[in-house]
Amino acid sequence: MKLWNSNRYDDQGTMDESKYNEAFKDLTRLLEIEPDNTIALRYRGAINYMMKGCNESIDDLEKY
Repeated sequence: MKLWNSNRYDDQGTMDESKYNEAFKDLTRLLEIEPDNTIALRYRGAINYMMKGCNESIDDLEKY
């Protein structure tokens, strides 16, 4: 009988979260250069929604 290590799944979640954080930072830098970039606003709003919930993403998505 093989037991699964739950830490493996916790580590995967941490890795995914760090990718979201990195993408969020990249999109924020892009929006500093191009504040009206609707694609960047949409993706940053979606990342914010996945990471923090609805209230945090409203500003970006309203601009989109």
